[in-house]
Amino acid sequence: MPNEQISDVDEFDALVKGEAAIVPASSALARPGAERVLVRKTEHLEAWARDDTYPGISEKPVSEDQAKALCDPVTDDEVDIKPDGFGAVYLGHHGYRRRLNKAFRPGGWALRRLTPYTFDKDRQIAYAEFALYGEGRYLGSATGEQRIPENNNEMSHGDIIEGLKSNALMRCCKDLGVAMECWDLKWTNDFRRRLCVKVWVKPNAQGQAKMRWRRLDADPFFGETGLVNDSPNREAYEAKRKSAVEKVKDDQFAGVSEELRASIEKGFEIMGLTPGQRTAKINEFLGNVEPSHRDVAAQKMYDWLKQEYAKKKADASAAKAAPDNGKAARPSASAKSDAPRSEAPSGGLGASDPNAADSDHSSPAAPTAPKPSASSSAGPVGGQKNGALSTPKQDLF
Repeated sequence: MPNEQISDVDEFDALVKGEAAIVPASSALARPGAERVLVRKTEHLEAWARDDTYPGISEKPVSEDQAKALCDPVTDDEVDIKPDGFGAVYLGHHGYRRRLNKAFRPGGWALRRLTPYTFDKDRQIAYAEFALYGEGRYLGSATGEQRIPENNNEMSHGDIIEGLKSNALMRCCKDLGVAMECWDLKWTNDFRRRLCVKVWVKPNAQGQAKMRWRRLDADPFFGETGLVNDSPNREAYEAKRKSAVEKVKDDQFAGVSEELRASIEKGFEIMGLTPGQRTAKINEFLGNVEPSHRDVAAQKMYDWLKQEYAKKKADASAAKAAPDNGKAARPSASAKSDAPRSEAPSGGLGASDPNAADSDHSSPAAPTAPKPSASSSAGPVGGQKNGALSTPKQDLF
């Protein structure tokens, strides 16, 4: 055993090898009446294998007050969910440290590293083993891990070490009963069902959308596009999203007259803009404008709506003026037998042409519409397709 007393027979060999040292008789290691004592040194042993790593192990329980401070149930506000597809429910490192400070007071507990830090580049992980002590007693030990992101440009060497240290603390605290709810599958499933949503996130146009969990009351992710089909709390999510849109509008419309705002809102409705499109336009016209100048900026937005409405009317008129999908040019029944089947009606592609283009407003069984010539008076405007909008009954602007 480490620090064991050895006999005089082995004293010389132990001193030569550096495995023993002489301590004074006043030492606590000396036997009563002894002038000196030779004890075996333990520096050559790894920390986890030495007896001095485990002082007071399981000698006595913590007090009732300490047990209450450590084992009190976590609250919903303390717990969070990892922003990935799995959605592990966890208590942050600050939650564990607060409980330890409450139970042992600051300075009354500590983590001690037992092994060197290991950085495994192949597995992209760093780890080390730690022991937790409270009031000089051993309380538990665990290995802390921290993933190293690929092409890491954000986490420094110190950040990685802090991460694995906090991970070890969390694992050590399991033996003390801290945040046991986070390890209970029924409790974590209920937490997700009550307070979380699963959303699609697409950070950029070229990237692939990914599923991520987050708390319902947390801010949306950058690039968040909507809910996954099987997400809980759909109604609450939509209500919160609508409320956020209204708040943006209220903030951006500050300084705009009620009459002009009502006209813009009606214009959005007539144009069929989605809530996201409306918010984007509000930010575009009013986002960086001082409140004293927003009335003028809002008038420009209203004028833009009028122009877009006029463009759609022109598109609809052009589509209506075009030949009716080639029906007017059909040959009579008597002429069908004389005319070659490969001939197309004058002014466009025949229905039998395998390269005939699809029309937005033709039914699956209807022949395709001819393309309007370059000399048409009103072609598509702003990328709109022919027939995308029927002609309104009246000009509402």
